[in-house]
Amino acid sequence: MGGSRDVVAAVQHSLPGSIRALTEHGVLVPKSGRSGNQTAGNQAAGFSHHPLVGRSGAGWGALHAEVRASDAETVLLVIPSLLRIGRSTARRVQVLRQLSSLAEAVRLVSVVGEQLSTINDFYLSRVATWRISRRLDASVSRLLDNEAFVHETLLRPWYEQDPARYVAVPTPVFAAHHPVGAVLSAAGVDLDGALPRVVIPDLPKLGSVGVEANRLLATYLRAEIPGFRADDEGVAAASLSGLSRAQKLGWCSDRFWGWTPVAAEKALDRFDASNQRFANAIWGTAWTVPYPVERPCTQAEFLDLDFPVVDQVQRYVMSMADKVSRERKAAT
Repeated sequence: MGGSRDVVAAVQHSLPGSIRALTEHGVLVPKSGRSGNQTAGNQAAGFSHHPLVGRSGAGWGALHAEVRASDAETVLLVIPSLLRIGRSTARRVQVLRQLSSLAEAVRLVSVVGEQLSTINDFYLSRVATWRISRRLDASVSRLLDNEAFVHETLLRPWYEQDPARYVAVPTPVFAAHHPVGAVLSAAGVDLDGALPRVVIPDLPKLGSVGVEANRLLATYLRAEIPGFRADDEGVAAASLSGLSRAQKLGWCSDRFWGWTPVAAEKALDRFDASNQRFANAIWGTAWTVPYPVERPCTQAEFLDLDFPVVDQVQRYVMSMADKVSRERKAAT
């Protein structure tokens, strides 16, 4: 299965407490091939099998052996980025061949939602990791041209080539059920009522002041640090602590929404017709996921902030810039 960052996080969070019930009902979540980023406080992070798919080697062999040794009727793999490779015919064929060697029937399940929220969350993740310093409204034209947000383009290779393999779950349906239960139900395994109740914590996301602070920080880093790259190992480590610090400062308390109603309506001109075609092809119905066009915009302007907040932002920018410099040096 795959989906947005929030969807994958919800499934990963609910899996550890569901393993016993899943096992009792004939569902295997393989230990082989899980990502290696588990920590004592974040066991859910390890429930992702994305390093294996599309590759050969010992890892795939171990997964294959574990599945063959199990008497489970169903195998659940969490592969967040799987469906993005659909446009590469060779890789898609290779992946399907691999997955088909594990089971008699393969179901590829993803959770799909409206693009306004998806793009807003994508923007937040890019700002939080200092990959972008522009405002959302200044980034919209490029984001609207990103085919990763067009369900019809991204997913057509999977559902046109072999419709029986691909199943899409609308975000409202997913949100109304147990995360793992919703995915399994879409694949034809109804266990929702057998799984323990779970409360999914909200992932920390920058609020309006946090976005403005990190936009300024990203601008400062590019101006003051020669060769600054947001994907450098040291920078990535620093950005994680930056989000934690922003959360402690209360900058994740409000829910940033960068769309104005006018910009949101314009974006729908890009997506709505395609969404309708996608829904008709997959569900045989019109697109029913609501667009939050009227949600109030929460962008902040640095010069409009109260002086104590401005002082906080300035100290945050300088201290995080120092931390980035130290982390970059430690990583080299």
